[in-house]
Amino acid sequence: MAAPSKRILLILGQVWPEPSTTAAGERMMQLIRSFQEANYDIHFASSASQTDHSEDLSDLGIKTLKIGINDSDFDMMIGELQPDIVMFDRFVVEEQFGWRVAEYSPRSLRILNTEDLHSLRKARGEALNTSKECTPSYWLEQSDTLRELASILRCDLSLLISEIELNWLSNTGIIPDNLLFYLPFMLNNINNYHTEDYINFNERIDFIFAGHGKHRPNEDAVQFLKADIWPLIRKKLPDANLKVFGDGYSTKMQRLHDPDTGFFMSGWVDDLHAEITKARINLATLRFGAGLKGKVVRAIAAGTPSMMTSIAAEGILPAKGYEECRADEPAEIVTKAVELYSNKTSWETVQAALIERYNAIFDREHHHSMLHRQMEILFDTVENVRANNIVGRMLRHQSLNSQKYMAKWIEAKNKIQ
Repeated sequence: MAAPSKRILLILGQVWPEPSTTAAGERMMQLIRSFQEANYDIHFASSASQTDHSEDLSDLGIKTLKIGINDSDFDMMIGELQPDIVMFDRFVVEEQFGWRVAEYSPRSLRILNTEDLHSLRKARGEALNTSKECTPSYWLEQSDTLRELASILRCDLSLLISEIELNWLSNTGIIPDNLLFYLPFMLNNINNYHTEDYINFNERIDFIFAGHGKHRPNEDAVQFLKADIWPLIRKKLPDANLKVFGDGYSTKMQRLHDPDTGFFMSGWVDDLHAEITKARINLATLRFGAGLKGKVVRAIAAGTPSMMTSIAAEGILPAKGYEECRADEPAEIVTKAVELYSNKTSWETVQAALIERYNAIFDREHHHSMLHRQMEILFDTVENVRANNIVGRMLRHQSLNSQKYMAKWIEAKNKIQ
């Protein structure tokens, strides 16, 4: 008797995963490992170029493919592959390839991995720049919001990394609950085996900020640190230093490097975890953003308490409580950061509380089990899900037809040139 064939997962990535540089890259690798454990045959395709930090997926037994936008070669590929699931990594990828998947592999489940709500992150950034409040109505006025909502409605299921974002979408009143699935980071619990290896309070020194420099919320957070936070901390702690780690910062940002004031633009480091474990406090001073903040999650895993803004804490901490490590106004951030840095008892209390929260939210086995239970349900019910998603059907019919003919026109034009 022949062994049953594996199910096939095709991931269409906006970029190749870089788990060493971005939380999105680590999130993608968590999904890949979960589907591998569930015995899927995984293919990963992207139109982007790989970088020095891209994960070598072929070493993991994953088949990789470079694809082109507005290229009918994709149609032949997916028509032959006929994957059981196609996962779009971010809504812009669904816009580019969704109609091709629907036309040439119509039985494939169409899953959107949002990473974070890009439209919410962008709207919050625009609101900050114009001194406005990013309310739900403000968010819904943005063109990217309409694009992202349309993509979610065209898919059979969307993975949401934060319960906060799940609520933002549910409260629109136009997206059925069965199209949304909460799936945060999938991480192994921190236990005594890990904590026994932590460097203790007395042996740690200095502050840290870690984040990729091409991510606008990180760039803004570093500028906020330099202008409004660090001078006040340094005044109270004249021997302390702040090290900003991350690749991709512009020349302008690198000029913030100022050893005389203890502000170091330290750039890329091969072992970021080691640097985090040596720091006493992680400063997560994000003023806008969305999703879960990898810098906070990594710091908790390293036993390093974070001083967080509300944006940085979103999806990790509850709305109330944990006030010792959360603030938004510069003076309050400084006061609490200095207290955590200076008070061993407060530091150890916050460290333990954040580890407890981490274990409660990110339990890998639980979320792995829930994800694949949901996949099985969707395999059994997808025809009904699609039939009942009237708005999604309208969007697929109208929007994707226009994208289809525009893509075909661009492809024909490119061939002529």
